[in-house]
Amino acid sequence: MERSIIVYNMLTTTWNQADQASKAFYLCAYSPKSRLIIAQNTVSPQNRLKDDNKGITDAELAARTPPLNRLSDAFWTVWKDLNGDNPLNARRLRYIGRSQISNPDTRYIMRAIFIAVKRLKLVPWPGITFTMRQDYGLALLGTPNGLATAWLLIDHHGILGERDLTVTIWT
Repeated sequence: MERSIIVYNMLTTTWNQADQASKAFYLCAYSPKSRLIIAQNTVSPQNRLKDDNKGITDAELAARTPPLNRLSDAFWTVWKDLNGDNPLNARRLRYIGRSQISNPDTRYIMRAIFIAVKRLKLVPWPGITFTMRQDYGLALLGTPNGLATAWLLIDHHGILGERDLTVTIWT
């Protein structure tokens, strides 16, 4: 039986003595059977704090950010739990996807890549795929939307092992 789950508002940690919630959320779908995680809508504690507190200093931001604050941490916490803390099952993760990308920095990089490869618009599935041996693939992995995958693989390299990454973009 496939165990699929949608996790919403996973970060419930607090960031000060008044027990104020971070207001961050990571809406993701997880399917161990399909070996898949899809981030559908995500807002980090840092971005929420910046949006709610214009002019917040870096020191204030650091003091008010909960310990569990990166999407990669949220990915791993749920993925590990769904796989029963079994490293062999957790290692089966094969696909990480993002849907509805709205981050302006990521969208800017995507547009620049499409101009560079002479594409005027996004294409339907199977889309365009870039490897990590291409500057375009590395650029996409380094975007705000790609970093969660990078950090997940870096932080849990001992369990997840070496990966030959590709990035595919489609409409």
